[in-house]
Amino acid sequence: MRILLLLLLLALFVAAIAASPLYGYALPAAPHDPPKPDTAPFYPWKSRIASAADHVDRTTLYGVARTAESQGMPNFAHYLQHFLANTGSEASVAPEEMMAAMPQFRAQVLHLAEFKARLAFRSLVMGERTAVPFSSFWHEYVATSDQSWDWHLALGRFVYSVTGVVRMDENNQATVQYAVHVFDYCDWDANREMVVGPFRFSEPQMGVLQVKGLGLEFKIRGSSPSQTIDGFVPGQAFPAPAA
Repeated sequence: MRILLLLLLLALFVAAIAASPLYGYALPAAPHDPPKPDTAPFYPWKSRIASAADHVDRTTLYGVARTAESQGMPNFAHYLQHFLANTGSEASVAPEEMMAAMPQFRAQVLHLAEFKARLAFRSLVMGERTAVPFSSFWHEYVATSDQSWDWHLALGRFVYSVTGVVRMDENNQATVQYAVHVFDYCDWDANREMVVGPFRFSEPQMGVLQVKGLGLEFKIRGSSPSQTIDGFVPGQAFPAPAA
């Protein structure tokens, strides 16, 4: 009886595999972390003794973060607080939220995803494989203040990539599954300045605090939920991952 039950469960499992168009084809991972630019500043952490004025500046920046949160800049507030927490641990980011907030960024990402999927589709048509994965290099993007003050201050210049897989079924119908990846070094190297409520945020000040051991730069990375496109035809519009 147990053997019959196990055989039944195995048959159901095999049927589920056959019904899943992308089973066994995991999305490629994001590319390896890009190196820091040669022009990136170097702030040796805790290489100098902090003064009382430095501690006051750090406290003021917490006020900047609280005010930014109240003014609709939650991501800038979060990363600023993460820097001041002084752990150096990685922080996450949601590419789908960035795409929803910045239409220009969304358009560039979807253009890249469609282009890479189109190349993979051609490989399927010309070859004998039933699935072809694809992956892009890191591409640079700059979030400007006219697109989003929040993302302009939170990330500014960052890189993004798309990875995915295209599969052809027995009816010659193509299915695409893809995800978007974002990466940045949060090292406050862009000399941005602005007034946030009663406070003034000056990016060069962040390097001073790191040298004094009162803040620490960190990496930011994140991947969107995967998006599946059934009946893919090269040239069709790509839907963005749901925010």
